[in-house]
Amino acid sequence: MINYSFKKFLRSFDKKEKITLFIAVVVFLSAIFGKNIYLKITNTPMQPRDGGEFTEGILARTDREVEKSFNNLVNFSLLYLDENMTIQNGLASSYEIFDGGKKYLFTLKDGINAKELTPIFNAHTKIKNNSIKAETTDDNKLQITLEKIYTPIIYYFTEPIYPYGPYKVASKTPESIELIRNERFVLHSPYIEKIKIKIYRNLSNLEKAYRAQEVNSALNVFEQNNANKYILELQKRAVFFFNLEQIQDKNVRTKLKNNQNINGSLEINLTVLDTPTLFEKAQKIKEQFAPLGATVNVQTINQDDFNNLVLSDRLYQTLLVGIDFGRDPDPYPFWHSSNITADGQNYSQYFNKKIDRMLEDSRLEIDNNKRQAIYSQIEEIVNNDAPVIQYEKEKLEYFVDKKIKGILVNQGITESDRFSNVWNWYIKEERRK
Repeated sequence: MINYSFKKFLRSFDKKEKITLFIAVVVFLSAIFGKNIYLKITNTPMQPRDGGEFTEGILARTDREVEKSFNNLVNFSLLYLDENMTIQNGLASSYEIFDGGKKYLFTLKDGINAKELTPIFNAHTKIKNNSIKAETTDDNKLQITLEKIYTPIIYYFTEPIYPYGPYKVASKTPESIELIRNERFVLHSPYIEKIKIKIYRNLSNLEKAYRAQEVNSALNVFEQNNANKYILELQKRAVFFFNLEQIQDKNVRTKLKNNQNINGSLEINLTVLDTPTLFEKAQKIKEQFAPLGATVNVQTINQDDFNNLVLSDRLYQTLLVGIDFGRDPDPYPFWHSSNITADGQNYSQYFNKKIDRMLEDSRLEIDNNKRQAIYSQIEEIVNNDAPVIQYEKEKLEYFVDKKIKGILVNQGITESDRFSNVWNWYIKEERRK
């Protein structure tokens, strides 16, 4: 009956009215469904999905430089440092500390065999004036024992030395390396399926390839409209050491450190290793000190003489060196009086009994936050004594095609740390509820 009435209703319209009615119904339905589709699109965020590949260009003159440049792609660590230098669990799901800090027992994640890690750790990890040994207590338990308590050891566990990285080598030639996802990686599988690394022996060729978009990413090239720039701050910096036996006036040191006029005149001999980077920095210091009343004579020296004469006998008035502070922020090597000797790094020959005690205590403090607090107190006292001038940390510019997303780059130890969260990088994406 309803069907008959509807047909009778339609027959009451002429052809033109039927067309108008049809169009109205289509518009109405389109509005309803279109709104639903629009709401679904706008309310459903884009999410990374698997797939895609990119090409990284690297500047490397030796095979060792090649390996170092992508180490973080193929290796992983018991613990790891994220882009903010915060310690996270890596191959280990947890760890416990025993015997006051002499023993560390790591419980490994599923699929990780402690017997495979043990010889790698023992071959790779050394600590000055301390013995350290790894052994297995179970297939998924790795125990590391030190002869003496050394709490900064925790940072040694963040070095990527085990072949459990997010990617593995699929093929390799002198000119390129192809990486694919590593099924043994313990965090989630990387989104990006494949990474190709092209090797260039000089900067000019790398820049040409980058300009021609033959590579999607590279360090220290130049900005392009299709690329994002990321800054990787390393734990390396140039450090100007005053030999305190020769420049004893704390007031003068402090004023030079603070870029203030010394209200007099002073002639300074600055010894520097004969490398382009350090020599350039020495020239800038010379220019910076001149209007402050200090004349700087820059004395360059080759590596052999630098090690055998300058450092061993402390034959310098001031010294400019590049310091790689590495993973371990322990300041003991630079300020403890035991390192004033020829093989130590206390290049200022700085001596402070209170600092010695604090440095010794810091190496016994298991609680990381408390240890960092001691470091801060040490830094404040040392800065007040002005034995050194520390310049800004080395920064690398990393340019990456805008199609690659999810990148987090901030701080690192080596240039390979630009890949510190590479498993979260992605190219392809989709909408998911």
